[in-house]
Amino acid sequence: SGRYYNDHNKNSMLFLRACYLAGATDLAKKVAVSVKNDLKQQMRFYNSLDEQKANNMQQEKYYAGEYLKELEAVEKQYSGMPAPPRTEVTPPINNDTPRK
Repeated sequence: SGRYYNDHNKNSMLFLRACYLAGATDLAKKVAVSVKNDLKQQMRFYNSLDEQKANNMQQEKYYAGEYLKELEAVEKQYSGMPAPPRTEVTPPINNDTPRK
């Protein structure tokens, strides 16, 4: 952790938003559950520390709590929203030309 304040949480939140924006709601739901469980586990850990250790980890705890709030806001923002329309995709090229 240290100076990075749990960067994996930040990356997970970016990925979660990308899933929603891409219309991959099934994947987004799986990611949200996983991230929420991880953040709750982190909070339980920080809350279990003695006073001195808790003081040393207070930034990490703060950021984990903020990511939990952000996760709830993202879920609320995207819940019930229809998937974005699919853009036209060029069909694959079939090479049926007989070989000489």
